Amino acid sequence: MSEPLWHAQEVERLVHEKGIVIFWAELFNERVAFIKDQSSRSKVPAGIVCYDMEEIPVLFPHDGTEVSARSLRLIHHAKKLGGGRILRT
Repeated sequence: MSEPLWHAQEVERLVHEKGIVIFWAELFNERVAFIKDQSSRSKVPAGIVCYDMEEIPVLFPHDGTEVSARSLRLIHHAKKLGGGRILRT
């Protein structure tokens, strides 16, 4: 199993178990939150970018396809500036 896919599965497991998980993301050099759904957003400290369960498969596709570091940084920067959501196309 590829490392990004393993991490995605672990994040999903922890979010289902705890509802909210906050990690240090080396790629972004800051904390990020993974939340069960948007109703959990208010429980995350201000200034931390949140990704919900529907966004995880877009960041870490289940087919093992890897999203480039550049693309992940761009997505993160856009969410940080404007909030927004990642949608599957």
